Amino acid sequence: MDKKENLEIMGMSCAACAARIEKKLSQLEGVKQGTVNLAMARAVVEYDDTLLNRDKIVEAVKSLGYDVREEMTGNANKVNLAISGMSCAVCATKIEKKLNKLEGVTQAAVNLAAEKAVVQYESSKIKVSELIRTIEALGYKAEPIEESGKDWEKEQREKEIKGLKKELAISAVLSSPLILAMMLSLVNMNIAFLHNEYFQFIVATPVQFFLGFRFYKNAFYALRSKGANMDVLVALGTSAAYFFSVYNAFFASAPPGTVMKNLYFEASTVIITLILFGKYLEAAAKGKTSEAIKKLMGLQAKAARVIRSGKESDIPITEVEVGDIIMVRPGEKIPVDGIITEGNSSIDESMLTGESLPVEKNIGNTVIGATINKYGAFTFKATKVGKDTALSQIIRMVEDAQGSKAPIQKIADRVAGIFVPVVLLAALATFLVWYFGVSGGRDITPAIISAVAVLVIACPCALGLATPTAIMVGTGKGAENGILFRGGEHLERTYKINTVVLDKTGTITKGQPEVTDIYSAGKMTVEEILRLTAIAEKKSEHPLGAAIYEHAKKHLTDIPDPDQFEAIPGRGVAALVGQKRITIGTRKLMREQDLDIHSLEPVIARFEDEGKTAMLLAVDQVLEAVIAVADTLKEHSKEAITELKNMGIEVYMLTGDNLRTAKTIAGLVGIENVLAEVLPENKVEEVEKLKNQGKMVAMVGDGINDAPALAAADIGIAIGTGTDVAIEAADITLMRGDLRSISAAVRLSRKTMNKIKQNLFWAFVYNILGIPFAALGFLNPVIAGGAMAFSSVSVVTNSLSLKRFKP
Repeated sequence: MDKKENLEIMGMSCAACAARIEKKLSQLEGVKQGTVNLAMARAVVEYDDTLLNRDKIVEAVKSLGYDVREEMTGNANKVNLAISGMSCAVCATKIEKKLNKLEGVTQAAVNLAAEKAVVQYESSKIKVSELIRTIEALGYKAEPIEESGKDWEKEQREKEIKGLKKELAISAVLSSPLILAMMLSLVNMNIAFLHNEYFQFIVATPVQFFLGFRFYKNAFYALRSKGANMDVLVALGTSAAYFFSVYNAFFASAPPGTVMKNLYFEASTVIITLILFGKYLEAAAKGKTSEAIKKLMGLQAKAARVIRSGKESDIPITEVEVGDIIMVRPGEKIPVDGIITEGNSSIDESMLTGESLPVEKNIGNTVIGATINKYGAFTFKATKVGKDTALSQIIRMVEDAQGSKAPIQKIADRVAGIFVPVVLLAALATFLVWYFGVSGGRDITPAIISAVAVLVIACPCALGLATPTAIMVGTGKGAENGILFRGGEHLERTYKINTVVLDKTGTITKGQPEVTDIYSAGKMTVEEILRLTAIAEKKSEHPLGAAIYEHAKKHLTDIPDPDQFEAIPGRGVAALVGQKRITIGTRKLMREQDLDIHSLEPVIARFEDEGKTAMLLAVDQVLEAVIAVADTLKEHSKEAITELKNMGIEVYMLTGDNLRTAKTIAGLVGIENVLAEVLPENKVEEVEKLKNQGKMVAMVGDGINDAPALAAADIGIAIGTGTDVAIEAADITLMRGDLRSISAAVRLSRKTMNKIKQNLFWAFVYNILGIPFAALGFLNPVIAGGAMAFSSVSVVTNSLSLKRFKP
């Protein structure tokens, strides 16, 4: 049966790439037609699905060094759901497992700290309403988060904090007399009404069943779905203390020699009060972990001054459309992305790139929404609005990263999954040992108190918050510093990097080469050489070709198009100008054309020793000239490379230049390891060689012709300037062109991983030490409740300390 696949292919830099992929596809058995569109970065493949499948097609494309994006098909969607009612890691794991089992759900991830689920699903098989019903059947509330400028998270958080504050105040007021009664009993003081069983029963009951109703409700749903969570432990522990007190109050007499009965109402009420207090502090702290998103949202302009039908009018930013002409005055924020059509100005892009100096902009230059116009007035045409703007992409990337799971989180999830049943068994064992072993079946009080302490102290909350809170703060801190991590797994993996491969052009250098020398090898004048090379390179997209064309424009008035043009990847170009066959490129290209370059070697060597790239010109198979082009180093390249080496990271330079030029450039910035004369299609091979040596490799490039190598590396880092934030091949995007951001990204990753490990260590140690102490009777249930509440708060607070870190 015939089938058609639409594939989005990343990493194609020229027509030759598209041709290679088409040729590879045509060789697959079962393919009837395969068409690759370079401009749209897509391939359409028609094939017989009895002989072939999508996976084999994708594998064939990837074998050439390109990457295939797992794109959303027409029936595929993604929805963000806000989930309320989760109390610990077990809740998040339970929801995630249930969602992933649904037919039509391709992937679901639940983040306890963000109280959010990100679900990818096929709309033809399942609807959002069904996803919500599934979550609600487990006892939680869920609703879709609308993509708008409104700070939904802030509203929900404030509502939650307000509710917890009210419950906490009532619980504290009702618990206070019970705590006072307990303290007086310790010094043998008896105030009749405080120690009266009816009074204590009346005060404790609303705390247990009204303020503590959330624990019973969540415990019921957890048990109904054949699971157990923190709420089960709290409900069991406080109920045991409460009903034991009810029994002693109304069905048992006071111990011999005393007038006061053994009541533990204060234990159940104080435990609930302390847990509510912990949840209140936790909610307030968790709100601060997402401050980076709030800051980014706050950068957006609220209105735009558009010119429609010749009239100016101020409209809300949500009403701006692509193609609108917008006027911007000095001091105003630029509302959306676009291209200047009239005027010029200096624009502060520090919010996007971190660069403090304003950038000069003229007609034809791109402007980015949320940046600030400093001096001149100008008009521009809107090209990207709403969710397509650079700022919206950044916000979406940070949100996705904060909602993602780091691999280390899986450890905590697995532990949390078996933790509660183990604790229930430990509490039962504690009760049996104390009652039958220690007291010989005579006194049930210490058995119940110790079992309650075990149930209350052993809460997996801290385990569930250890990783996501640190990831949220770490990715947010990265965004503030122009470092965008695509997900938590990339933030985690970055700290392991021990090798960085830097592409030369546009990464170490500015990527803006200029013509420095023109050497005539024959009878042609410099002007004739310049004219022919400019015409031949007019349609070239390569930086060196563009440099020749830009240089010629300063000296020549008219540069016509070539009659024929062909780009030869990694080697040069061939063109037909009038009746002349023009070839411009490397030694390798000339040798392939059977041209003897021996006589020009001294000239080429001199240019290369000066760090310049030498390009040879042949006209009708006769060598006529050598053109030298030089690219300048970025200001902080040497400093950045020194920083990386000081951090114990090996640095390699990867370039298509010949070895002599490459070594000269590498020597200027302090790089000893040089990979030269590497063709674009062979960059992946070089990265793989380093990986096969056991190195953890980060590839750094401009994200265009380096995309296959970025995808092949353990970590792909794209150097961008805001408009490059959507480079799909990269795991990390550096918003500014400063290479020092690489070491900053590694430092941030190392610091975040340290925080995660600290959080997990204390969460594990707290439970490992706390349970035996409680079982041995060293912990009063009230103290256990307080310790459990503050364990979660301490983990979140430790993660928040990352906000002070300066990468």
